[in-house]
Amino acid sequence: MLKRLLVVSYAFPPLCVAEAEQTARTVHQLATLGWEMTVLTIQPRSTTERFDADRSLAVPDSVKIVRAASPERFLFGWIKNRTAERFARHGLQFLGLPEKQFLWFPKAVQAGIAILAAERFTAIYSRACYHTGNVVGLALHRATGLPFVAHFSDPWIDNPYHQLWPLQKLACMRLEHSIISRAALVIFVTQQAAERVMARYPARWRSKVAVIPHGYDPQEPLAPALIRNPVDRLRVVYTGSFYRQRTPMNLLLALRELARVERLPGILEVFLIGPGALEYRSTVRKFGLDGVVRLHGPQTRLECLQATAGADVLLLLGSSAKDEGLFLPSKLVDYIALRKPILGLTPLEGASADLLRRLQCPVVPPDNIAAVADNIATTIHRWRAGVLTVGHDFERVARDYSIRATTAKLESFLTKAALPDAPADSHL
Repeated sequence: MLKRLLVVSYAFPPLCVAEAEQTARTVHQLATLGWEMTVLTIQPRSTTERFDADRSLAVPDSVKIVRAASPERFLFGWIKNRTAERFARHGLQFLGLPEKQFLWFPKAVQAGIAILAAERFTAIYSRACYHTGNVVGLALHRATGLPFVAHFSDPWIDNPYHQLWPLQKLACMRLEHSIISRAALVIFVTQQAAERVMARYPARWRSKVAVIPHGYDPQEPLAPALIRNPVDRLRVVYTGSFYRQRTPMNLLLALRELARVERLPGILEVFLIGPGALEYRSTVRKFGLDGVVRLHGPQTRLECLQATAGADVLLLLGSSAKDEGLFLPSKLVDYIALRKPILGLTPLEGASADLLRRLQCPVVPPDNIAAVADNIATTIHRWRAGVLTVGHDFERVARDYSIRATTAKLESFLTKAALPDAPADSHL
C-alpha cells in the first residue's frame, strides 16, 4: 500500500506551542515506520505566535515542509497595546470568526490543493489545536475525496478556556459537525474528551473514534549535568502558561500557609516558568515568598528542558474549572520522560488524575489549600529522608506514553482509515 501522508497542522516547529512539539515527534516517528510525508503548516513570520530556533525539532530530510502565509501579523502585528490587540481579535470573533488562526485558512487550502495535485497521497491527516488545521483538512478532503483523519488534541466546543461568542459558537459547532461526519477516523487524546464530544452525535459515528494520548520522546537529549539538582534545596519546577482559571494562586496561598508553620527559605525553591508567570510578582512579594518562589517568563524549549531536568519534583498546575478533567496536558506526558516525582494539583476526577494515579504520584484538588500545603510538607519530609522517588509502577506505565507506542497505535488506525473495506476499531 502507498504510504504517503499530507499532514496539516498550524502548529509545527519553530512555533512555541506544545502541539508543535507533539506534531513534530509524531511526524518523525511515522517517517521511521516508512511513511512519506508532506507537512502543510504556517509561515512563522506571518503569525503573531512566539517562535524560536530551539523549537525546531529535527524531522527527517525526507519530510517535505510547505509553509503557507497568513495575514495575522499584517492585521494584528502593528498593534503594540495588548488590550487593543485583544479588542481587535474579539471583534472578529464576535462576527463569527472561529479563531484568530482561521485567517490562515484560504492560503492553506490553496497550498494544500497544489500539493495534492502534484503528487499522489494515501490520506490527509490534520491536527488541532489550532482547530483551523482540521478545517483545512476537511476542505482538502472535500476537494479531493482522499480519506481524512482528524486529530483533536483539545476539545473545541467543550473547552472551558474558550469563551465563544454566539455567532462564533454557531460557526464552530457547524464546522465540528462537518469534520466528525466526514472524517474516516477521529482521534482524541483522552477518553473523557471523546465521550463528551461524541455524546451529541449519532451513535454510529463512534465506530470511527480512537483515543491516542500525547507521547514523549525517550531519545530527548539531556546533558548529564542537568539531571541532578545543583543546589541543596528541594527544587520544584512548573513549565507552562498561566491564563484564565489556570493560575498559580492556590499554590501561592498554600505556600503562604505552610511558611507560617515551617521555614521554607533555604529548604524549598519553586520555579514557575512560562507566559503569564511574571504577573504574579507582586503576589509573591505580598505573601513573603521572595526567597522561595522564582518567576520566569516565556523560555525557549531548551531552557525549559534544562529547568525540568534539574528539578527534584515536577509540578502540574490545573484549575478547578468544571471541565478540566477533559484535558491531558502534554507537559504531564513530557514530565514522564524525566522519571522524576510529579505533584499534580488537578481535580480528582479526570484524565490527568487517572494518569497520575497510574504513575503512583499524588493528586491534590487545586482549590483545597490545606491539602496542597500538607502535600508539599510531606514532599519536603520525604526529600529530607532521602525517599523521594518514583513508584515501582512508574516505568511500566511510562512505556505506554512513549512516542513510539502512541505512533504505532496511530499508524494502525491510519492504515485502516486509508482502506475503505477495513474501518478503524472503536476505542469509545
